[in-house]
Amino acid sequence: MVAKEDKPRYLHGCNECLWLGQFNEYDLYFCYQNGIPTAIARYGDSEDYKSGLIFAELGFDEALAEANRRRLKLIADSQREVEAIYPYNNCNGTHFQTPNDIMVS
Repeated sequence: MVAKEDKPRYLHGCNECLWLGQFNEYDLYFCYQNGIPTAIARYGDSEDYKSGLIFAELGFDEALAEANRRRLKLIADSQREVEAIYPYNNCNGTHFQTPNDIMVS
């Protein structure tokens, strides 16, 4: 998803944010700020950013929408990796949702 040479151009002070790569002139992140999810598009080092998951989900902002699309792709890719390792529940043949769904009896 994020190329090795793809690094943030701008300073970003939150260690909780997930770096999603560059898009046009923006550095893209996703963060759960105090438990509230948000997409972030940074275009400078200081207060130069825009954020808001609602703007991303509704497609009101292209950069925020791209951050959300990349976040959802990472989730989908992770789910496929889990299913490749733990493809079926031994009891009824259904797929696991996460590794935490595996119960040892």
